[in-house]
Amino acid sequence: MKKIDIETVVKVAKEIIKKKGVMGFSMSDLSTEGGISPGTLYRIVNNKSDILVHIFIGCLSKRLEMALIMKELPLTAKERFLVWNLYPSYLSEYRDKTYDYGVTILGSNQSVLSHSSPELIEKLNVIVSKNMATDRGLYEDMLKAGDVSSSSELTKSVFLQSITASRGVHVMSSNQLILPGKGHQITQSGISLLMNTLSQLDWGKLESVNEQRIMMAMRTGKDLSSTEAIWKGGLGAQDS
Repeated sequence: MKKIDIETVVKVAKEIIKKKGVMGFSMSDLSTEGGISPGTLYRIVNNKSDILVHIFIGCLSKRLEMALIMKELPLTAKERFLVWNLYPSYLSEYRDKTYDYGVTILGSNQSVLSHSSPELIEKLNVIVSKNMATDRGLYEDMLKAGDVSSSSELTKSVFLQSITASRGVHVMSSNQLILPGKGHQITQSGISLLMNTLSQLDWGKLESVNEQRIMMAMRTGKDLSSTEAIWKGGLGAQDS
């Protein structure tokens, strides 16, 4: 008998989402396509909202993994900030097509959160806080490295603008109606968008930003064993 746990349920749910969309699948679909009895399914999750929250938590967990990976890569502080902000869109566009569905729907749908279990929401709040702290830390590192002398009001405004801009890139990369095929390169265009946003600041020192280094950094994923080979070999056909 195969083991049925939350990882199994989420995996089946993401496969269904690929075909029916976030709001188009039901618990009945999950039970039928996953070969999971309703009793077992409801012992693992309370409802569909719980499943979406689990997907969202997985999205944010992958992003935190990238924060650790970036420390091992030869990136400038500005490149680290850009990688961090664009990594979710990269995963949506090139790798896991369901990655950002959770971010997109849960980021704007309070009704989903209101129907989820309190324990799961508490776990979500913890990982959201960790992501926000990492976001602020990378931004501060970038400002320090760039010797920024802009006012605190402007730096705060640019920080919020960069978050808004990156979220827009995430949504576009994850929306299959906008991306019916490959070759749109939404993530790459996000580099220019964020650079234009950051140009509002008064930089005393201009750190280098290399688009290929940024894309290669995101391509490494969590497989650090292949990092050296990837950086020596450059971009493969998947990212070109």
